[in-house]
Amino acid sequence: MATAAKKSVNKAPVAPTRRPTAVRITEGATSADLVEASGDVKITLAAAEPEGEKVTVIVPNGFTLTRDGHVPKVYAAGVQEMLVDDAAHWYTRACGVKVYEAGG
Repeated sequence: MATAAKKSVNKAPVAPTRRPTAVRITEGATSADLVEASGDVKITLAAAEPEGEKVTVIVPNGFTLTRDGHVPKVYAAGVQEMLVDDAAHWYTRACGVKVYEAGG
């Protein structure tokens, strides 16, 4: 009678998932204080949304517009508010974005 050999599978150890913790920085803090307070938590600084006049637009297909300074802005498909400068951009118009006009 043949003996069935058991196959042993070596599984790599699973690293525990680490959740980032909130970092609180007080007024007057420097970048060194931010690094020290965050430890090894990855920090991403988001660009502030520019201020300006907005218009309602219809976006047929989602796209990403790269603004001046190489700042990407993702627009999803649908009706939404958009900065006038973004709505007038050549790439936005090439993506088929139309400014919403009531009654028309």
